[in-house]
Amino acid sequence: AILRASDIVVASCVAAGNEALDAAIAGDDGGAPIRFSTVVVDEASQATEPAVLVPIVRGCRQLVLVGDQHQLPPTVCSPEAAAKGLANTPLVRLLRAGIQPLSLTAQYRMDPSIMAWPNR
Repeated sequence: AILRASDIVVASCVAAGNEALDAAIAGDDGGAPIRFSTVVVDEASQATEPAVLVPIVRGCRQLVLVGDQHQLPPTVCSPEAAAKGLANTPLVRLLRAGIQPLSLTAQYRMDPSIMAWPNR
């Protein structure tokens, strides 16, 4: 009932596979099946492709990947898994394919004095 009454649902990529979401998406909770038309993935430069696929397959028509590909990559503990591509992110894959990113021109999250400190 809470999911159906919500305009926005916030979850980690993996938590988007939650049983309650599965039931609402399938309509198994007594209501019509629901779809999430827009999926926003924050810190997308740290999210592996399998993790990002979890929310995408929920009926996503628009995907917004937010992140900085020059910051931390995903944590993949297995060198073999990383070598076979698990360390790839959808953000980096799309950038390599030529998708043009939109970049912020103003910093809104950090006080200017804190932002200036590492640049001294």
